[in-house]
Amino acid sequence: MNLYLLLPLILAVFAFGNLSSSFAEIESIDVVENKLVTLIGEGFDSDTRDLSFKWTQIYGEPVKLSSTTEPEPTFMAPNVKNGEIKVLTFELRVFDDNERESMDTVVITVDPVNSPPEASASAKQ
Repeated sequence: MNLYLLLPLILAVFAFGNLSSSFAEIESIDVVENKLVTLIGEGFDSDTRDLSFKWTQIYGEPVKLSSTTEPEPTFMAPNVKNGEIKVLTFELRVFDDNERESMDTVVITVDPVNSPPEASASAKQ
C-alpha cells in the first residue's frame, strides 16, 4: 500500500497575543488517485500550549477525513477518469484556549494513474 505523506503540506504558524500570522509553506500539491494522503497542520502560540485544530473540506468531491480535529488527518484520494483531474480544497483553523483563531487553506489536485496502454495481437489463417 502506498502512502503519500505530504510534509509539509500545510505549515501554518500562528502567534496569538501581540502577533498574528499564518502562511502555507505549500499552497497546492498534486497526488495520484486511490492513494492515502496525509494533511499536515501545525500551530504555535507563545501564550499557551493548548491549541485545537479544525479541518474542513471547502471545495471538491467530498472525501472522508480520518479526523477533523487532529493536526494530521488522512483521506483516500478519489478516483479520477483518464484525461481529467479533481481539485480538493481544505481549510485549517487553529484556535488557542481564548478562542482566538487563524486560518489557512491548501489545494490538492488529484490526477489519474497513468496506466500503460493495453496491446492485443492476433493472427488469421
